[in-house]
Amino acid sequence: MQTSTTETGSTPKIIIAWILSSTQKCIQCENEKTCGFRYKNPESGNLEYLCEQTCCDALLSANPGKYFIRRKKFLIEELSNEPKDKDVAEKGNDGSVPGDTGKSTEAEKEANMYSCLQCKEVKVCKYFFRQDDEQLYICSDICYNLLNLEEPDKFKLKRHSIRVRNIGATLTTPVAPSPGALTTAVTSASTAAKTKSTRDTGVVARTTAEAEAARIERNASFLRRCAECFNEVTLGDKNLLWETMDFCNEICLGKYQRTIGANCQTCHGEVPHPALGKYCVRFGFDIRQFCCAACLNEFKKGLKTCSCCQKDISSGSEGFLAPVGDKEQFKDFCSQACMRRYDSMCNPKKKLRNDTCAVCNNDKPVRVEIMLDGKEHNFCSNPCFSAFKFVSNIVADQCAMCSKYFERKGTDSFTIYTERRTKVFCTRICLNVYIIVNRRIVSCQWCKVKKYNFDMIYKQQDSQEILMCSLNCLTLYGVSINAFSRTVANCDNCNTSATPQYHLTMSDASMRNFCTYQCVMQFQSQFARAPLTLENDSPATQQAAAVGQPAPNKSNVPFPTGLPKRVKLKIPQQSKQPIQVNTKNI
Repeated sequence: MQTSTTETGSTPKIIIAWILSSTQKCIQCENEKTCGFRYKNPESGNLEYLCEQTCCDALLSANPGKYFIRRKKFLIEELSNEPKDKDVAEKGNDGSVPGDTGKSTEAEKEANMYSCLQCKEVKVCKYFFRQDDEQLYICSDICYNLLNLEEPDKFKLKRHSIRVRNIGATLTTPVAPSPGALTTAVTSASTAAKTKSTRDTGVVARTTAEAEAARIERNASFLRRCAECFNEVTLGDKNLLWETMDFCNEICLGKYQRTIGANCQTCHGEVPHPALGKYCVRFGFDIRQFCCAACLNEFKKGLKTCSCCQKDISSGSEGFLAPVGDKEQFKDFCSQACMRRYDSMCNPKKKLRNDTCAVCNNDKPVRVEIMLDGKEHNFCSNPCFSAFKFVSNIVADQCAMCSKYFERKGTDSFTIYTERRTKVFCTRICLNVYIIVNRRIVSCQWCKVKKYNFDMIYKQQDSQEILMCSLNCLTLYGVSINAFSRTVANCDNCNTSATPQYHLTMSDASMRNFCTYQCVMQFQSQFARAPLTLENDSPATQQAAAVGQPAPNKSNVPFPTGLPKRVKLKIPQQSKQPIQVNTKNI
């Protein structure tokens, strides 16, 4: 049982797996009955069971985007040592094997005796399958048919598949050959079958229902959800993109940043609101928040991670430097395997390796690779790969980093939506390496601080791309645009429709508008502390006001975090550019 998590900060999804029916207590209806689904609770580590599809639907409706149902059939396979028993029996009948063959056969049969799942008897079993880490056995075709009748559509029997290159010859009406030619053909086919390795065997073609389920799962993996509230994101002027994650609006992004970065990673002090996001940097799979530039530089001094798997190699002697990529830049790695993997991803001019094609069975340079059900298949050309996809009935996506093909799953969906293009990745390592290789330094469009583009807040507004380092800068940018346009808005206190004269910043980075100073005072009086004013501008008064600010609201209700400000406009030189706002404390 696995709980799949995507890139750090993205939406975690818990797999609700299809299992063999057993009597358990349903977590949803709280009745003890036959349950056909289960998942692992990530908090307690216990297995929770669900009885029927209705309980699964109720759980999914109550927790949108948190759970995912995986209806993967159990693959019934033949035991590997059964063909050996048949060969030994045939040799014994011919009299060509010494008399001690019977003893060895009996020893092999005893080693192949297990408890049958259906009849519960310990005997020589013919089939086996796996449920999570548990391996179960079935003794005969009769028990398999009975089990399949009791739980239909849960099992798939793996037959001896036919290779793609032999499909045409197999389906063609055969011509009656001579006895000598027939004997030669059978002998050569038997020899070829024995020389094939397990990896070179064919892939079981999917049924129409399985292919349709895989297609629906792939389409669902491209559904964009907010990383904070898990609701579906509607593309528009309000949604934001930060650290490859989607957010509905500024409120959801502010809650998420406060959740993961309330305290500084170096001094463990509380991060002030203007620094939230501004000093937030991505280190490998982790997103770390700092309170100031000094704490950020102190943290970076002793940090050293593997460029591929992002393992911390700051302490110890396992790390080393090596030149990789087409530019042969020196990078840190934890092992030779990580170095080779990183080099193969970043060096497209590297010499192709030779391997056996999974379709034509020729030893040629590998042009196309695909990972399917945990196994790697190599192909010498695109026509061979197309034939493989047609026979296997799959829809494959190409990783934007390592260029390997893979079957996209709803629980392991690694995606970047940037530059008006969707880039998909096979693993989180490929996604992280892509970020490291393709990141660039850009400037905040408000405060001009320089950061990597993936650490910036990306917003699309009126066909214009906006990059801001923090929500504070994004809010000030929005105030400047609204102040320049002088749009009429409703007062957040008296609801009068007028041009805003005063602004008040809230704890969730949102902005409140007021028509008069009296409305500002009345709005502030709703909170536990006295309203902040500057009637006495002495430092002692300001210090007392700062000390009197309340702790973060436990109920997540936004509260004022600063002094009310009045906007005074400068004469703009260019009408299309946002103006800088000269704020005066009230």
